[in-house]
Amino acid sequence: MRAIRKASARASSLPLSIKMLVVTLALAMALVPLLVGGYISLETTRQALIDDKRTDLRSNAEEVINSIHLHWMAAEMLPNSAFLSGADSMRKWMGIIIGFTAFLIVTLTFFISRMALKPINQLINSVQNMTDGDLTTPVPEMADREMSVLARRFDILRLRVLDSFGELQQGYIDLAKALVASLEARDPYTAGHTERVGQYSLPLARELGLSDAEIELIKRAAELHDIGKVGVPDSVLLKADRLTPSEAIETKRHPSKGGEIVRYLGFLREVIPIIEGHHERYDGKGYPHGLRGEDIPLGARILAVADSYDAMTSSRAYRNALNHERVSEILEQGAGTQWDPKVVAAFLGVLRKQHQTDGGYWRQRVHSSL
Repeated sequence: MRAIRKASARASSLPLSIKMLVVTLALAMALVPLLVGGYISLETTRQALIDDKRTDLRSNAEEVINSIHLHWMAAEMLPNSAFLSGADSMRKWMGIIIGFTAFLIVTLTFFISRMALKPINQLINSVQNMTDGDLTTPVPEMADREMSVLARRFDILRLRVLDSFGELQQGYIDLAKALVASLEARDPYTAGHTERVGQYSLPLARELGLSDAEIELIKRAAELHDIGKVGVPDSVLLKADRLTPSEAIETKRHPSKGGEIVRYLGFLREVIPIIEGHHERYDGKGYPHGLRGEDIPLGARILAVADSYDAMTSSRAYRNALNHERVSEILEQGAGTQWDPKVVAAFLGVLRKQHQTDGGYWRQRVHSSL
């Protein structure tokens, strides 16, 4: 009895799809021998009856006439008797029933096996997505109890890996930002420049109708757009006088160097074109690649305006800061040559809205907060 109870408990814990498969196979194993046995028994009875009829008719024929011809005719008439015709008909129906039963068993087995394999395939696909780096797609819920528990465990694992990956990414970003901050600390005139470029760029990107994902990329690019200056010597970076041609060339390499540095952070590869292109000009006379117009990534065109506005409204060793009105005039004059005219118009529109809201306090706050 204990063995029966254990077997019953194990059977009740099986998944529903496996239970259905077992029941179907059990029915098949029960039905097929019965049908085949019935068919064989019917065929044996039929053959015995045929033999008996042949014997009876042969004896009667020999008694009536001793003619081989009549004996052969009687034998030929046997298959046409009503009884034998009924037996043939039953044999055909038995064959049809056996064939239909076999087809039904094969079909049910196929579909039940598909049902049993479906949750397994879903789980395999989810694990494959995780190994391919897609940690944002959740593991789908499953009807099967055991597979559902396994799917939830995998989803918990995915979330933990995603959290760890996010923390690791943020650690790399914070390290890069610390490197940029150390650069700005070397030059008091550029202190806070990176943060201000970000504060100008994000409302500008929203004004241009960019998506949240695109705005996030611009935010990252603004935080790291000058990281390539780590490769520029202090003698050039901090020079108060006009740069020599060779020094100017050295300075113009910092967008490309920034792209090379960020390229080591694979998860930030999408911000590289923005970092490399923030000193390109709309007329194609910028650097490092000489891109023109719409060939310059939109994020780079946004950074170019925000970067230039902050640079002109900040003091430098060789000049004082320009006021907002003068910088606005310069931006309007350079629209279509140095900067994208649509981006300039949107940026000035953002500044006007802020001025109407707080009387210019926003622009002052951006500078004074850093």
